[in-house]
Amino acid sequence: MIDFQRYRGLAATTAGMLLVIAAMNFGLLGIFGSVPSWLVPEQNPVPWDYLMEADGRVVGVLREQLHNGQETPFIAILGQSSVMRGLDSDYLQKHDPARRKYLFVYGTGGSMDEMDQISRSLLRGPLHPQVVVLGVHPAFLIGCPQNRELDEALPLRDLATTDPRKIYEVVKSWFWLRRNSGWINKRIQQIVYNWRYAIMADQGAFAALNLNPGNPWAPVNMRHFTLRDRESPEFLETQFRRFCDYGWLDLQAYERSSAGRLDSLRSMVEGALERGSAVLVVAMPEPPSFANLVPPQGMRILENLTAEYRDRQAANPGEPPVRFLDLRAALSEEVFMDHIHLNERGKRLFSEQLFKVLADWPVKVQQQLTLPTEN
Repeated sequence: MIDFQRYRGLAATTAGMLLVIAAMNFGLLGIFGSVPSWLVPEQNPVPWDYLMEADGRVVGVLREQLHNGQETPFIAILGQSSVMRGLDSDYLQKHDPARRKYLFVYGTGGSMDEMDQISRSLLRGPLHPQVVVLGVHPAFLIGCPQNRELDEALPLRDLATTDPRKIYEVVKSWFWLRRNSGWINKRIQQIVYNWRYAIMADQGAFAALNLNPGNPWAPVNMRHFTLRDRESPEFLETQFRRFCDYGWLDLQAYERSSAGRLDSLRSMVEGALERGSAVLVVAMPEPPSFANLVPPQGMRILENLTAEYRDRQAANPGEPPVRFLDLRAALSEEVFMDHIHLNERGKRLFSEQLFKVLADWPVKVQQQLTLPTEN
């Protein structure tokens, strides 16, 4: 027989704790909702499904190469949502005269840091693309709030206190957590992803990963995004205010905050060069109404970086080329659905223009790559 009397106190304590937890849960749901803004910021870190898809595509290419016994000639195109929504992968693959394939690796977040993270398995793994295309915006040198360094340390000292001055510190800590929630989420994600990648690299187990990659050359997965001719005025105003809040139009932000993001861009370029890949850094198209407001400092930083690599290649002719292609002013205002994304017509025009370079590059390398603007 079981003596239930012995466990009565434990049962009562457990039941009481469950009631308290349930009450806290309903209270938080009532105050903040199911997706509280302090936990999931408006511009959150790269979602895990993007990271898994990027790794899955790389694994899919590797499995194909191992099955065929030879490397597949391909071009890798990396970017964020403007690449995902702005390039027609089917068009590029169908028209390539060398019958090269195109591998799209993309995320979301508007930052060089996010691009560097999502490109990890490609540019630190066993594949060797012929060309790596980096689709960027000058504003990616600023990034989003979770990419910045913190201006202040966590003021939390002691939660169990009755000292009024320490209670004030506790209150300040709560607001600090709310204010820096995006930064905290991002750092947690980076730690977990770095652990995961370290395991992949140490075991040399890319091809054996159970990522269910499917067809790595499949068209871009648009997910919940829909290409419209033009977003509503309310959406455009909200998006513009958000970009202003990020500091994308602030000259001082480029002078103060771009160094860390530039290191991420340099990391991607170096990773591609180590794989013997030519690199094409493309300044993505932007509507004139927005591009004219972005400080020119961002473009100068991008141009200076690629010029640095061009000089390095001149001193080391055997190194793959790195070139910069400025397409920010290549398309007119009416082919953009918002301040940074192309609509369906713009997607086709941009795909055609970029293909004019990729069709015979890097076989015929030009010192200055140029494209005609839209007629």
